Amino acid sequence: MLEAVAEMGAKKLYPVHTEHPEAYRKVAKNMILVEEGEKYTL
Repeated sequence: MLEAVAEMGAKKLYPVHTEHPEAYRKVAKNMILVEEGEKYTL
């Protein structure tokens, strides 16, 4: 999954369905950790 994310080159990444969202910091430059109860504009 990390390899796929790295290849996409997304402008922003919101890892939601993962037990280890911090692992995506290695491949995503602009990652936002999602917090329960917060609203995010996509």
